[in-house]
Amino acid sequence: MDNHEVHVCVDIIKLAKANGVILLTLPPHTSHRLQPLDRIVYGPLKKYYKDACRSWLLTNPGHRISIYEITELFGNAYPPAFSQTNIISGFRSTGIFPPNGNVFGEHEFVTDIGQPSQVRNNNAQDQAQPGFSHYNQEESQPLHRHHDQKIQENKMDITPHRIGEHRTPEKKLIVTPDMIEPFPKMVKKNRKRKSTTILTDTPLLKQLEEKSDRKDSKGVEKVKKQCFKIKKVGEEKKKKVEEQLK
Repeated sequence: MDNHEVHVCVDIIKLAKANGVILLTLPPHTSHRLQPLDRIVYGPLKKYYKDACRSWLLTNPGHRISIYEITELFGNAYPPAFSQTNIISGFRSTGIFPPNGNVFGEHEFVTDIGQPSQVRNNNAQDQAQPGFSHYNQEESQPLHRHHDQKIQENKMDITPHRIGEHRTPEKKLIVTPDMIEPFPKMVKKNRKRKSTTILTDTPLLKQLEEKSDRKDSKGVEKVKKQCFKIKKVGEEKKKKVEEQLK
């Protein structure tokens, strides 16, 4: 399951542990590769649901699918998508069970400079080869970036000047909206780094229970303070009304 805090509920963890279910949380930003549902199950589910919708529209011409038909259509798509074979394949493809640390290649990992390791190595090899010219570097750039550079180079200053005066062409300054009003920078919060954990593990479950109890006690105290303030304000209003009546 995802490692987000809202998904970590002590009651659900206790229920899972009592029924022999192991809850494993994934590292941040890895669910597209390590989540069995994302890898194997959700794809067939979308396909079967689209097929069910298409079949319903063919058998009911002139009508559109409403909220009253969605449950039936989804119920037809759910069993074949969540089959035993697909679920087992999901855990196998992610390397969770059976455990397989070599299920992903090096090209699927991102290096410290933000590029896949294989792409970075290929670029280094190309530059090391003899005869690597500036033309090859331009060809390796994306087409849209190369096209934009050519357009900017062709934009010349066309301000009027006297006849016969020699004037060297100047590049025209292009003002972008970002230069007028820059985009606001995101403020990074001091969040704790998270990693893969087994929520149903006994020591971790005890820590979560203690954390939940402290959070609940703080919530109760907060509610008590609010009630005390409301009661105090009500008594003051009551005294003012009594003084006015006198």
